[in-house]
Amino acid sequence: MRHLGDGSLWFDEGASVQFATMPLRDWLRFLWHGEANMLPYYLLLRGWLFLGHSEFMVRLPSALFGAATAPVVYILLRRLSGVFAGLMAVGLLALHDFHVSYSQEARSYSMVVFMLCLSWLALAHLVENDSRRMRWMYLITAGLATYGHFFAGLVLISQWISVYCFAPGEAVYRLRKLSLMTAAMIAPAVLYGFAHRGGINWVPPATSARLLHSALVISGNRWLLVAAFALVVAFASWHAAKIVVANGRSISAWNAAAPVTWLLFMPVLLLAVSIVKPMLVTRYLLLVLPALVMVVATGLTELKPIAASALAVLLSLVLLQATLASKSFEQPHQDWRSAGRYLAAHAVAGDGALFLPDIGRAPFNWYWLQQRPMPQIVFPGRGPGFTLPAAHQRPETALEAAKAAPPPRTWFLLTTPDLDPKVPLFRNELALIYSHSCEHQLREVLIVLYAKDAVDCPAK
Repeated sequence: MRHLGDGSLWFDEGASVQFATMPLRDWLRFLWHGEANMLPYYLLLRGWLFLGHSEFMVRLPSALFGAATAPVVYILLRRLSGVFAGLMAVGLLALHDFHVSYSQEARSYSMVVFMLCLSWLALAHLVENDSRRMRWMYLITAGLATYGHFFAGLVLISQWISVYCFAPGEAVYRLRKLSLMTAAMIAPAVLYGFAHRGGINWVPPATSARLLHSALVISGNRWLLVAAFALVVAFASWHAAKIVVANGRSISAWNAAAPVTWLLFMPVLLLAVSIVKPMLVTRYLLLVLPALVMVVATGLTELKPIAASALAVLLSLVLLQATLASKSFEQPHQDWRSAGRYLAAHAVAGDGALFLPDIGRAPFNWYWLQQRPMPQIVFPGRGPGFTLPAAHQRPETALEAAKAAPPPRTWFLLTTPDLDPKVPLFRNELALIYSHSCEHQLREVLIVLYAKDAVDCPAK
């Protein structure tokens, strides 16, 4: 709950609340045209927002899912490796900045991680004994995870790789039908992903700098933790391989190999695919974070109890220090809340607005529509509501509309102006239309007012 409602919603969170509050007909069209990812989360948020619209309330479901993940990880690893390992794993996860950060974001990630952990727990039961209740639990949680975020399907694939490679033959035979049902369940998500593969064209290439950044993030934002986790993971993987070689396909082999398979399969696959098509996104690695703390905890249990406890406490203290030092080190800190208030105070009827990147309109609209009375503003080429045509309108078309019939004043709202190559072009085009301009800088949001007539630059 720490700092949960402090920060403004940013791009992705703004998209969440807009998708969750737009008219049902428009929302269904959004699903068809490329926004079906995170569907269960949007459904949950649509009902949840009746309880309140503050940043705290918007983010509270994610915080609850993030907190609930910790005991599930404990129960799962207690079953696989014992109580001692479970206690260490839950301590590492609960203090991990990566986990805490995305448990404070109005997106589906913490919900997906929670569902994945439950699906692994159900599968662990099923590998040992058949249970109709556990089969239903697995299918429900695996389905919610997959449609909560399509990349969760890769974790499901790692589950079945672990079963077919390490579980006893009898368990494989019992679970064959369940594996086919799982494949059929995630097939629509795969087909949908291929049909809308342009939705990940924004992913940058997997450079060495980005790989190091991803390693830093998933390890807790400290290079000491990167080194420590890498050593312990290597040791735990070697020990799991020894168990597999010694026992063959067995319950003990699956218990040892399953967390390692969960941890390694998705990142290695994404890294390999990224050679051809960039797909490695740091925040997607959150889906394997529970596996990381489980593997680390399992590796520590192979040491003497006093040494293992001391190392676990040391790692936890470093994680806690990193978490307390940063409200969020991975997400942007865009102050769209202040941007909405600023324009509410200074915009007048007939003004235009232009956003770069265009997704900035999502969090801005959320704060804009909460103003009472709501000021009037014209978004070039579209109405003021956040609808499918408005969301799919590119900044270039909005700029052309402004050039064809320019309003007396246009507000240009942009983020990361030093990184977007379109910023100089847009500013030059607007300068040709308008004779006067003034700027107002907020945190990671720059507001520029362009006007045909001289204006007094608004104060804060």
